[in-house]
Amino acid sequence: MNELLIQLQTLGLTENEARIYEAFLCHGALNGYEVAKKTSIARGNIYAYLSRLVDKGVLRSTSDEKYVPVPLNVFVQQQQCTIKKAGEQAQLALEQLHQKGEEAQVLSLIDIDQVLEKCRFILSIPVPSLFIAAFPQELESLAPLLHERHRQDCHIEAICFGKAPESFPDAMEHASSDQIEQAQGGRLLMLSGFPHGLIAVVKPQGSTGIWAWNRYLSSMVGLYVSHELFIMRMWPLLSSRQQARLKEELKDLSSCIAMAGVDPSLPLHPYLPGRITPQVTSV
Repeated sequence: MNELLIQLQTLGLTENEARIYEAFLCHGALNGYEVAKKTSIARGNIYAYLSRLVDKGVLRSTSDEKYVPVPLNVFVQQQQCTIKKAGEQAQLALEQLHQKGEEAQVLSLIDIDQVLEKCRFILSIPVPSLFIAAFPQELESLAPLLHERHRQDCHIEAICFGKAPESFPDAMEHASSDQIEQAQGGRLLMLSGFPHGLIAVVKPQGSTGIWAWNRYLSSMVGLYVSHELFIMRMWPLLSSRQQARLKEELKDLSSCIAMAGVDPSLPLHPYLPGRITPQVTSV
């Protein structure tokens, strides 16, 4: 078998299809009888091969019952396009399979030890960025791992509901920690290291939460932290007059909730129960 036949088979042709295509490349237009004679393939089988080669885009039929070959470079380009498209479709199918797997991996957390264990697990994964919103107690517990990830060039965006602990002073301080704790019935903890996400409410007894290998939960936590931090960083840049104007003009629910995080004089709790949290009267 010559090198051309070997390479044509590598491009997806069978041995007989490669022999037929070689005959056309060497001799030009041929009819069924002629190609059968040049390839020594039985005439009774030759038309089935010719039909398959037309379907594959290797040959074209003419009006005089002959066939002409597609130039070799055109056939190669066609195969490259086919392989590229098949590769893209295979990658998409694989991502969809992974997505289904991710959506199935959801774990309920029932105490503080499980919550912190999953937090440490997320912090152990090498991701380019982490997003966390937590009370000082939980930030204090996770500070060593947060510093370790920071030394590994991981970008960390952090909110502290209350005064940031000395062990992690870089966290931005949210102004409505007491009201958040009251509304949630405990200390809110959110952590995202894509595609892992965690949301929990930490209590002296009966801490609860969920951890999931799920891009949607992870993205939601990351977006929440990002939006809150943007407002918290922007607010001090505004003049007192601009701040007063915003408080006066923006009375919608979202704006009231967002501004309560940057101004301790603004109430948060009245906007939460019955809207985005259960009706809670005490911690």
